Amino acid sequence: MKRSKKKLYTIWGGILLVFCATVYCFWAWHYTAAYREKLWLHRCNSLEKLAEQSDRFANVEVDIIIRPDGLLDVTHDADTTFGLSIDPYFAHIGQHHTRLWLDIKNVDADNVEKLRQHLDTLCRMYGVKQEQLIVESRDATALSHLTAAGYYTSYYVDFDKPSHLSREEIDRCIRQLQSIAKSGKVRALSFPGWWYDEIHQQLGVPIDLLTWKHRSTEAEMRLWPGNFALLRDPQVKVILIKSKGKYHR
Repeated sequence: MKRSKKKLYTIWGGILLVFCATVYCFWAWHYTAAYREKLWLHRCNSLEKLAEQSDRFANVEVDIIIRPDGLLDVTHDADTTFGLSIDPYFAHIGQHHTRLWLDIKNVDADNVEKLRQHLDTLCRMYGVKQEQLIVESRDATALSHLTAAGYYTSYYVDFDKPSHLSREEIDRCIRQLQSIAKSGKVRALSFPGWWYDEIHQQLGVPIDLLTWKHRSTEAEMRLWPGNFALLRDPQVKVILIKSKGKYHR
């Protein structure tokens, strides 16, 4: 008899747990719907992935290598090419009035003027407005030329994880970001999600923040309570998230 009661309690406990989890998921999904537009697709480096994911993600991020001939090559690594230029992406956002984040791996003082001219040409050719683009690089000085030309630029924060740094090293990083943010060279700072707490608490400069949780899916972003502050933060404009699909590269 005791064994039967214990089994019954276990069953009802499981039912209650499933019910509570279902209610929470329904509430959290509804609660975070207001921030859904902040979620952009990370590493959309193939046209097949762009087509596959376009119903879920209006806005995407791509990786770019500037080749010696000026080609904006859609690829993550300098030693790899798929022969895909950025042109079809501009055609897509021009037609659908969506946005594109360009993570340009190798822009510098020597090629930034050619890059600006190329972007100007692409915008005219495909009816794309400058505000539809985010142009990101680790070189804030090179980006300043694009900022002056009207493009929305973001400095790529390339520090080690805060958990690997001392308090003094973290403070030094924050001071460097404060200097860049105040310089006017860029319109935003972009950084991996593990830097959010430090930047949110200590930066103290009114500049847009862009981040990525590239190991998190949309469900993980929207259902995990630890992400709610990031989603709600009005200073955070874009969060890149994972959805590899069948055509990830």
